[in-house]
Amino acid sequence: MNKTIVFTVGILSTALLIGYYFYQQTNRYYITGAGEGTAYEVDKKTGQTWYLYGGKRITMMNLPNPEDIEIDRRK
Repeated sequence: MNKTIVFTVGILSTALLIGYYFYQQTNRYYITGAGEGTAYEVDKKTGQTWYLYGGKRITMMNLPNPEDIEIDRRK
């Protein structure tokens, strides 16, 4: 294979990976409205949540994940 083609594919692959990384970082948080001037900001990566009210950002309590519950599906 031609060295130029291998080099070009390598550069394009690296650029694609870097672009995807920055895309993931810029879309990490989302804000959902809660009415009457309040909102919640959620970190999609960690699940941490903040309560937004009047210019304040209040960290919500992080609860541990509940243990898996086994459901008896017998009828």
